Amino acid sequence: MKVSLTERVLEFQRTGTGQRELVEYICADVYRHHRSYHFRDADVCADVLSRFYRRIPGLVERFTYSGTPFEFYLARSLRYFSISLAGDERAEAERQRFFKEREFWSYAADSSFFFTTNPDSRGSAGFNNQVGSRPPAGSDDTRKAVEPASTASPNRFSVAMKRRLLILGLKNCNDLTDRLISKLSLATGRPKDEILEYRDALARMLDRRLERYEFLKERRNSVYYRIRVLETLLHDETGREKRKELGERLERERRLMGEYQVKLSQCRIHPTHTEIAKVLGIPKGSVDSGMYFLRKRFESLSTVPVDRVRRTC
Repeated sequence: MKVSLTERVLEFQRTGTGQRELVEYICADVYRHHRSYHFRDADVCADVLSRFYRRIPGLVERFTYSGTPFEFYLARSLRYFSISLAGDERAEAERQRFFKEREFWSYAADSSFFFTTNPDSRGSAGFNNQVGSRPPAGSDDTRKAVEPASTASPNRFSVAMKRRLLILGLKNCNDLTDRLISKLSLATGRPKDEILEYRDALARMLDRRLERYEFLKERRNSVYYRIRVLETLLHDETGREKRKELGERLERERRLMGEYQVKLSQCRIHPTHTEIAKVLGIPKGSVDSGMYFLRKRFESLSTVPVDRVRRTC
């Protein structure tokens, strides 16, 4: 006479012996009748069971018979686990695509990176697994202003506009390549060597701030990977005490991650208006007003509001 899974589980709960044999029997039964457990083929069933295996002892211990057989309880648990597993695989594939397309931590100072349930979110801590980032203040503005302007004669612009374009270029001195410097020189009528001197002077002022920024990025990244490891351990752990310990460690790491994000957002990786005024030998108010009028000009040229350049005075 064949004994059902429910009877075997209840027998184990009474005696407390033969857990290993019971788990192996459950796995063999699921694999043998994978169609009944809503798996499309045996290979998918085997893949899910290899990851679900460690959860089976907990299912057996928590099962309480109230008229519903253990087979139904097991099938429902496998179904939810399969759905969760498929979601994790899609998120991982998306993360891998994202890593290949662009540097993951680009523009972190202006990013809104938070974890909820899946980081990578990988939402893996479940990072909400969403990474929101915004380009450094004004970098797009520099290209919009300099490249179109470079195709026209320098005499097309007033003296005030030329100075504003120079200020905008220096505001984004970290992004000034030789090509952009040539275009900026053509648009403003300033010698290329003079613009290079301005850029180098501002770069020296930013050295220490950029070093701190890179240091904080490295620490932030280390915390991120610790979060990923803890999330994986927590996902696979079945023991109550161990899960509680991992959860507490995970919360500490998440808080630390948030602290580093705040510090990164406070790092001034672009020169302040005061520093630009000092290099150019003009009043700070001239820099303030120049940036203000440029923002207004860009907004009037675009149907989409231009991200405002962050003021760092």
